[in-house]
Amino acid sequence: MPNFVRIGAVEDFPEGQGRIISAARKPVAVFKAGGKFYAVNNICPHMGGPIGAGALAGTTVACPYHALRFHLDSGRSADEFGHSLQTYSIKVEDGAVWIDAWWAKKKR
Repeated sequence: MPNFVRIGAVEDFPEGQGRIISAARKPVAVFKAGGKFYAVNNICPHMGGPIGAGALAGTTVACPYHALRFHLDSGRSADEFGHSLQTYSIKVEDGAVWIDAWWAKKKR
């Protein structure tokens, strides 16, 4: 069951750049590429690099530590190493950006 939490306003996320946020205590890298939002685990599975600080080329991001590349839409490696990133659903409503923090307990 989705558990969307607000992570900011649309204007908080510049086109073509990553931003590291904390969503329900989890480090997440959020990107805006081609006007669309993507969210992936911020920790590179290879050596723990901050994915959100990586260079973006279209919808592929390169880890700043060792340049391993990942597709933002699927989280899959763009290289032959086979690593992948967890992806998270994002939605935009009324100028706000929301992420599905499924790992967090819903407040009642």
